[in-house]
Amino acid sequence: MVVRDEGKGFSRTEVPNPTNVEQLESTHGRGVYLITTLMDEVHFDRGGAEVHMRKCPPRVTTPGEGFVAKKTISTLIKWNLEIVHR
Repeated sequence: MVVRDEGKGFSRTEVPNPTNVEQLESTHGRGVYLITTLMDEVHFDRGGAEVHMRKCPPRVTTPGEGFVAKKTISTLIKWNLEIVHR
């Protein structure tokens, strides 16, 4: 999946880690963390204005086992993208 923003982008190295103690009460800054944590592959282009993400399907050993994981990930991604665009 590729997400493009019309803005100037950002420097990935300057994004603070939202799990650091001083960032825990911050009201923003979790999108990049969620993306890099949940996705299997992530890279940023156009100075951070374009994000390429890949999530590989989970290995399913029993019928229905993979449905919960896929639904959870897609729900989190949808929730995150809605927050970013508000």
